[in-house]
Amino acid sequence: MARACSSFRLFLLVLLAIAPCLPALAQVIGPYEGEVAVASQSDADREAALPQALAQVLARAGAAPDATHGADAAGLLQQYRYRQEVVDVDGVPTRRLYLIARFDAAGVQHLLAAGGGVAAPPRRVQAILWLAIDDGSGARIVSQSAAAAVLPLTTRASQRGLRLRLPAWDARDQAAVRALDLAGEDSYAVDTATRRYGGPALIGWLRRDGGGWVVDWRLRDGESEIGRWQNRDPQAAAVLAAGADGAADALVRRLAQVTLSGPAGTYRIVVQGLGSAADYARVLATLRRQTIVRAVSPVALAADRVELDVELGAGVGSLAQLLAGGPLESTSVGDQRAPSVFSLRR
Repeated sequence: MARACSSFRLFLLVLLAIAPCLPALAQVIGPYEGEVAVASQSDADREAALPQALAQVLARAGAAPDATHGADAAGLLQQYRYRQEVVDVDGVPTRRLYLIARFDAAGVQHLLAAGGGVAAPPRRVQAILWLAIDDGSGARIVSQSAAAAVLPLTTRASQRGLRLRLPAWDARDQAAVRALDLAGEDSYAVDTATRRYGGPALIGWLRRDGGGWVVDWRLRDGESEIGRWQNRDPQAAAVLAAGADGAADALVRRLAQVTLSGPAGTYRIVVQGLGSAADYARVLATLRRQTIVRAVSPVALAADRVELDVELGAGVGSLAQLLAGGPLESTSVGDQRAPSVFSLRR
């Protein structure tokens, strides 16, 4: 057992050593900024990269893939800067250059509104990362104390507008979920452990595969699966970074499936079927992690139901679409005068 723990610690040390050679030097990307690899700092390369950078900004807000069609990316540009990083390509240090472009907030909001997006500042999604690593000595779950070992993943996630947190992995977590639960199809244990932290859960199972690494990913929100995919690469840090792209893409696809419509404002919502304080907390957590929800204010709590005033960036019908398939089932959709009713699934 001591030998297995020593081997796993060695693996984490290796990840710590190579992480600075990957995305560790990345800068924090703001909600109206996009980052694109460029060949040089020439005007031509910058102009060519601006539409892709603008597309990243719109994608984080859930806009359709063609939302930048006809948009004047250069005209919306406010500021730009560059960053460099050195990556290991087949054992050879290779320098890469990235353009970071910041666009006018009002112009971005206009594009979002014209395309049916949410005319509100993009809110970064916060997800909990459940990652098990099996280096051949047994699977271990990566906790907050080993956050630096997954820096390629968390840094790339931040660039894509996704904030990843790691579990405390204390006695409470260890009683709820095991490393092998992250590899299986049964999501009950992971869903149970995730309720403590709230938000979506990115679940990964990283293991050796011949001369490289393979990781199976799942992204869950509440009791619904948003997506699953697999990444392979000779470098462990590279497959970790790829997981962030997969998660961000899955979240964008999910939001893009919903046609956001209706006026923004405060709507009264009634949720039925509550049986405990835990159910009440579950309702609040489910609502607050929806992209268009700006604020939730309890109004009344009686018997098995709760009334809430929910401030939305679009109509309440859009909220019902976002909640479809999750723990809150829409019974009737109202408007700003009549309440909407939802039932809590068991």
